[in-house]
Amino acid sequence: MGFLKALFGGEEQSPEEEKRETERKKFDLMKYDGVKAMKMGQWDYAVRCFEEALKVKDDLEVHDYLARTFIRLDRLDEALEQLDLLIQAEPENEALCLQKAHVCYMKEDYEGMSAAAEQAIAINGESAQGYYQYAQSALKQGDLINGIARLTKAIALDDELADARLLRAQTLLGMGDVNGAGEDADWLMEHVGEQEDVLMLASQVARAKGDDRTAADLLKKALEVNPFLLDNVTGDFQAEGVEQQVKRAYSNMNPFGL
Repeated sequence: MGFLKALFGGEEQSPEEEKRETERKKFDLMKYDGVKAMKMGQWDYAVRCFEEALKVKDDLEVHDYLARTFIRLDRLDEALEQLDLLIQAEPENEALCLQKAHVCYMKEDYEGMSAAAEQAIAINGESAQGYYQYAQSALKQGDLINGIARLTKAIALDDELADARLLRAQTLLGMGDVNGAGEDADWLMEHVGEQEDVLMLASQVARAKGDDRTAADLLKKALEVNPFLLDNVTGDFQAEGVEQQVKRAYSNMNPFGL
C-alpha cells in the first residue's frame, strides 16, 4: 500500500495523523449536528452534540453555542459557567458581559447582574445597554436614585432606547414625579406607537393627573391589544369613575358583554 501511494504521489498517514483526522471529523460532525439541532429546536440533543464536540477539542464557538442552548433550556447556572469561560478568554468582549448580565437578571441575581453590567461599561464607556442593565439591577435592589441616574445616562447615549424610557417613566411615576413620567410617556407614544406597555403607562399617567376620561380611553386601547390585561385592571385603577369606564369599554369590545 505504501509503495502504491508513493508511486501515485500520495503519502501514507501515520497513526497519529489518522487519529487527528478522525478526531477532526468527529468534532466537525458533532458541531454541525449541534447547530442543526439548535435550528430545529432540539435543545437537549444540541447539548449532547456540543458536549461531545468539546471532548474532542476546546472551541470558543462551541462554548458560545452551548451557553445559548442552556439559556433556552433554562439551565441558567450552566449557561453562566459557559459565559464565564468565554469572558475569561475574551475579557474585552462587551457583548458577552451584557449577555451574562441578562442571564443574571433571569436568575434574579441582581448583584451578579450589576457586576456584569459594570464590566461591560468598563469595556465601553458609551454602552447604553450596559447602563440600562445596571439600572435594572439597581432598581431591583431598591436603589431608585442610582437606577434613575443610570437610565438617564443610557438614554443620553442612545435616544432611541425605548426600554430605558419606559422603565424610567414607570419608576418616576412610582416615585410621584408625574410630570417626568409624562414626558417619557409622550415620547413613547410618539415614537414607539400604541404598544401594550406604552398604552398602560400613558393611561396611568393620565389617571395620576386626574384625567379619568383619557385614562379610560388609553386603557381601552391597551385592552384591544391584549384583552387579558383586564385581570389587572381593578388592582391598578381604583380612581372613582375609571374602573366602570374601563369595564364598559371592554364590554363594548365584546359582543357578549362578558
